[in-house]
Amino acid sequence: MGADNTHGNSGKVLGWVVLNLLLGGSLLASCSSTSRNPGKQEDMVGGEAGETSITGDGTVATVTGGAGTVGTNTGGTGGTNTGGAGGTNTGGAGGAGPVTTTTSGAGMGGEPPTGECAEGTTRSCAAAPLNRRGTCAMDTAVCEGGEWVGCPESHGDDTCDSGNDNNCNGTPNEGCSCVDGTVQPCGHAEVGICKPGTSSCTGSEWGPCVGNIDPGERDCSSADDNDCDGSPDNTLDEACQCEVGEAQACDEHPGLDGYGRCQAGSRTCTLSADKATSEWSECLGSVGPLSEDTCDPGNDDNCNDELNEGCPCVNGDTQPCGHATVGICKRGVSTCEDSVWQPCEGNIEPQPRDCSSPLDNDCDGTADDTKDATCQCTPGNSQTCGAHPGMDGNGPCKAGSQSCVLSTDKTSSYWGSCSGSVGPAGSDTCNPDNDNNCNGEKNEGCSCVNGTSIACECGGTVTCTDGTIPTCPQVPVRRYRDSDGDSFGNPNNSSMVCPATSGWVSNSNDCDDGDDGVYPNNAVVCDSDQMTREWCPSSGGVLNTQSCNEGCYEGDCRSDGTIGVPGFVSCQQDTPLTFCPVNAGCDAYETTCGTTSSPGTIRCDGPNDCPGQACCAKAGSFSLNAVCMNDCPSDYFTVCDPLENSCACTRWFTNGAVGIYVCPEGV
Repeated sequence: MGADNTHGNSGKVLGWVVLNLLLGGSLLASCSSTSRNPGKQEDMVGGEAGETSITGDGTVATVTGGAGTVGTNTGGTGGTNTGGAGGTNTGGAGGAGPVTTTTSGAGMGGEPPTGECAEGTTRSCAAAPLNRRGTCAMDTAVCEGGEWVGCPESHGDDTCDSGNDNNCNGTPNEGCSCVDGTVQPCGHAEVGICKPGTSSCTGSEWGPCVGNIDPGERDCSSADDNDCDGSPDNTLDEACQCEVGEAQACDEHPGLDGYGRCQAGSRTCTLSADKATSEWSECLGSVGPLSEDTCDPGNDDNCNDELNEGCPCVNGDTQPCGHATVGICKRGVSTCEDSVWQPCEGNIEPQPRDCSSPLDNDCDGTADDTKDATCQCTPGNSQTCGAHPGMDGNGPCKAGSQSCVLSTDKTSSYWGSCSGSVGPAGSDTCNPDNDNNCNGEKNEGCSCVNGTSIACECGGTVTCTDGTIPTCPQVPVRRYRDSDGDSFGNPNNSSMVCPATSGWVSNSNDCDDGDDGVYPNNAVVCDSDQMTREWCPSSGGVLNTQSCNEGCYEGDCRSDGTIGVPGFVSCQQDTPLTFCPVNAGCDAYETTCGTTSSPGTIRCDGPNDCPGQACCAKAGSFSLNAVCMNDCPSDYFTVCDPLENSCACTRWFTNGAVGIYVCPEGV
């Protein structure tokens, strides 16, 4: 039973193969999911007990039926061309002929248990142990001498007739591309975009595959199965590593990205030029931390969220620098470069003190030219020195001068040496204008100035020599003043005058130098007030005088009454007479004196008693004193004074009264 089953299985396989060939089909390869050989078929056909030969190009391999199990009753199923060896008792079924053969070869009977063969017996050349193939399997072997004879190894070359295997090697139509008129499936199995087509044999050549769609190149950007491997082309694997166009972060720095320079990179899924692969591009833009920050503004290169860590200063930052704003000084600006504060710019620093400058160059809060122990004076200025108080400006004496000297570096100034000072000498000389001792008195101690011409007081000149005035030809002598020109000098008024000086006389005998009529041995005269007699003793000396109550006339005192003494009015009623002063007269018969503005009539007795008016006496009425009038009317006489010798001044007497002097018309 077991042998029968085996034979039956082999027959089933053979029958399927034959049927498939008769239908003009081709064995379609099944594609392995792990092995991609586009356009190839891998056929695995054979009996259960037979050997299976597999070719990669899809050609049906020769299959020999398996030998029957010894001792079984039924032989194994025959192969494609040769039947399987018979069993112990019964030969196996004949193998299937070529694809186009419809009759299987008969299997040979099984070998006897012992010996090569039974003499005279026959057997198909396809049977074991002969196992001929092709047309050689059609022959019959005869057992002769215990051996099988009559089975040639070959009938020659194969022809291209359908199924011909003349060379009996198990491969029909060897050397033929195909069998004319046959068709076969071609192309790729229907997977993905692929579908099979058909090819027809013409002139022993297979024609082109018609109607097929074969695998294309894999396109990693396509969701189709262009390479017909059973998976979409963009399925991610070693070839298509990523989805085309997709981007993702790369080279990240956990905990640092987003601070300072640090950031993850980015890569993009790129498609190869032939689209057969996709892969991540190079990671670009990834920036990792540095060991330390720079000092550029806001830098956090070590990405620890602490800016400019460890920097003395931040590049570009500025800070004030330099000297405080005092004097010429002003603050500048220092800029941070390469984490180092750069030199101060724009600042003005203190300069050396300049004693000639009103500025504060050394920025100490005080003008440089302020006077002190260093800058003692203003350069260019000068001052007096070597002065001689109370003397300079007299004679040769003068103060010197010194100039303010500025040091070469201008940091100090001082008074230079004194020059030009001239001091006093011990004494003056008698040269003109000499004041060598500078006391303001020229030619002190000199009688005269040498060379000057000196007028002699009494006429002529002399020239000063050695400070001495030579003696003049005439010199002043003691003389006495002769004011009245009477040639007699006043003993009380003497002076040194030149001998010929007018008004001075050598004698001192005049006792009244105011009256040229009073001198020694001269007559008695009336004084100028005409109220006094004067005369001088014969030897001169003291003036003798005598008062005259009624005036003095021709050297004698009058005794004839009031005659109009100049400057006075005589009021005749009084005894003695009352004299009124100038500008006043006798008020009527009273003894009081009045003025022309007083009430009543002002009486007068002389021409000078009525200031601005005339003293007038009415003719034929001399019983009254004369009165003051602006002008004397025609019936009045003008009172006169015989001492003046005016008109025919005649004394008139009335009724025994003291007479007055008048100028009567026709008298």
